[in-house]
Amino acid sequence: FMRAQFPGQDDANGIGWWIHFARRRLNDHPEIERMVFINRAAPGTALGGGGTWSPGSLHYQDALAETLQALDRDPQLVFAGFLWLQGEANAGETEAGYQALLTAMVNGFRASIPGAQQSPFICGTVFKSWATSATQTGPDRAHRNIANYLANSTFADFSDLPSQGDNLHFGQPELRIMGSRYARAAETLVPTTAPGGAQPHRIRFRNGAPVDVWSNGGLIYGASVTTDATRGQVLD
Repeated sequence: FMRAQFPGQDDANGIGWWIHFARRRLNDHPEIERMVFINRAAPGTALGGGGTWSPGSLHYQDALAETLQALDRDPQLVFAGFLWLQGEANAGETEAGYQALLTAMVNGFRASIPGAQQSPFICGTVFKSWATSATQTGPDRAHRNIANYLANSTFADFSDLPSQGDNLHFGQPELRIMGSRYARAAETLVPTTAPGGAQPHRIRFRNGAPVDVWSNGGLIYGASVTTDATRGQVLD
């Protein structure tokens, strides 16, 4: 999605929390010119066993193939990270068991997608009633502790949000909050930079601050211009 070109529809027309993530992310980062989503969400899917998100399984392979196709079609794209929301279908799994399954999936994606080796991974939590149930405690803890076992990963907490009445699905108002919380969580992680070795780049500035690298599309976050006694003005 390019800035100011969001579709007119909203949640009632099938638009989920991801568009609200994009709106918040683009608002907070004017240096990002556009965002592309590979939306492969599927209800009732699980990790492990007969689940369809383990490496080599149906949805895993479909998501990987579509991502690789998008990167191949547009060399300007840089893979930016993962947004994950799942857990109910793994009810009964222990924390260690779910942690191992989630780690295998993330490591598989990171190893198979160019430039994704250290890309951000953000998972969302489930309803409070699910998280505190005897069958759901393991996956919920694995989500909340993700930073302890997966590099450059964190979680967005949705446990305080109500369902739309069925204790299973979030309603439209909650989708907006979820997108914003995913975006807020993304601020705590190290963004993906474009692959490549040392090479000269042209730097673009906005309001006196460097915002991106023209020659490879890689973003510069938190950089400032300082004056070095020997080299003059440099990026810090």
